[in-house]
Amino acid sequence: MLVDPATLAEARAGKRQALTRLLAMHYPQVWRIATNLTGSRELGRKISARIMRRSLLAADGWEHEEAPTRWFRHHTVLATREATLAASPRPDVLLEGVAEDAGYTAFVRAVRGLPQQQREAFLLNHGEDFDLRQIGIAMDCSVEAAGVHLRHATLSLQAIAGDGFGRFVQAARLSYAASAPDESLSLPYARRLVSTGFSSRLAVVLGWLLLIVLLTGLAYGLWWIWPRIIL
Repeated sequence: MLVDPATLAEARAGKRQALTRLLAMHYPQVWRIATNLTGSRELGRKISARIMRRSLLAADGWEHEEAPTRWFRHHTVLATREATLAASPRPDVLLEGVAEDAGYTAFVRAVRGLPQQQREAFLLNHGEDFDLRQIGIAMDCSVEAAGVHLRHATLSLQAIAGDGFGRFVQAARLSYAASAPDESLSLPYARRLVSTGFSSRLAVVLGWLLLIVLLTGLAYGLWWIWPRIIL
């Protein structure tokens, strides 16, 4: 996703409306990636909220039109790696809305059982339609490495799924897309988050100003009383 240069410049300058537009633009994809890579709606919700909050502090470092999208994708993938699961998610989001099918259930379990980078490459490719360059940026690896991860994942899953591979991949794609939040809520959510972020920063600034005033008053008091103590 390319960001309008004017919007990017305003967001880097801390303008509320521009920041709100950028957050609303990326929120659905952050939600999808976080939810589907972990397999858990609860973890997806927590990770998405964390990434959105962190983006407010990162915005001034987005120097070109691709930077915001790269940042959101990469940091979302990193955050899913930090989220640990004691066991496979129950229920897995990739099984939601799909008629009970033992073959597909086994396929999803096989996806979750892939090595981490293979799983990421497979889901980003089939769920987000990322090409190898986009996968590499999101996963912080080369295009060549992204291709290797995707190829190994595909071969492993084809061996397990057999003739059902194409059907299972299509079912996974549909479930992946269905896990996105209601996009009509993205803008209100972004507005609340940006507003809260500005309020928090204002509180910090006011706190520092109060501390400076107190320290200045203390210094003046010591300056005034010290000669009188000496005398």
